[in-house]
Amino acid sequence: MKKKLIISIFVLSLNAGIFDFQEIEEANRFYNEEQYSDSVKHFKNISKIKNSNEANYDLANAEYKSGKFQEAINSYEKVVTKNSDLEFDKLYNMANSFVKLNDLKKAEEFYEKALKLKDDEDAKYNLELVKKIQEQQEQQKQDKDENKKDDKKDDKKQENRDKEEKKNENKKDDEKSKEEDKKNQEKQKNKEEKKDEKNQSEEDKKKDEKSDDKDEIKKGESQASEGKNMEEISDLEEKKWINRLNERKVKTLPYEDIKAKDEDVKSYW
Repeated sequence: MKKKLIISIFVLSLNAGIFDFQEIEEANRFYNEEQYSDSVKHFKNISKIKNSNEANYDLANAEYKSGKFQEAINSYEKVVTKNSDLEFDKLYNMANSFVKLNDLKKAEEFYEKALKLKDDEDAKYNLELVKKIQEQQEQQKQDKDENKKDDKKDDKKQENRDKEEKKNENKKDDEKSKEEDKKNQEKQKNKEEKKDEKNQSEEDKKKDEKSDDKDEIKKGESQASEGKNMEEISDLEEKKWINRLNERKVKTLPYEDIKAKDEDVKSYW
């Protein structure tokens, strides 16, 4: 971009007094030596003494050169003239100041105002360049917005993926937890079953022992009963036998016969 600054410092010397002339001489000297801050001080003094378009214009130029672009714009605005050349220079320099402040929209506005007064190649070049830069910035902004949208979409997709992965992980954890609970329940069940089997075995053993004891008792009782019955049977048989003997009729022989018999039969008595 062509940033030509249009100056007209010589104008102030035309109608200046002795003091003004010395101040102007110092301001010009510092300006030419590129000591712009010192030049601004002297031009401010001049503008206070002689508040003219020329004084404000030269002050604005010194402020521009010293990098005080907003102050330069303020000083350029004080220049109110019907002189088309001075007005063009003012507008052109204001446009350059806005470029320095990166306010390209305002710069475009003032380049267009300046071109209405004069068909200047530098102003036209700067205007086209400012427009092009703004278009590029707008395109960059759109691209950036699109990228942000894409990033948001990507972030949303990633967020959904993360949620899905988290969901799957939780599902796996739940399944694993359920499986572990199931195994623990089965272990507990087997343990309880073994315990019940052991308890049942012990109870069965106790029952068997009690049954054996009862059998022994019954056997003893049976044997005792049989012994008693045998005794009763023996007593009864004995009684029956005695009764039979008592009932049986015994033949008696006469004494004589016995005696005769004794001779033939050997007596046991």
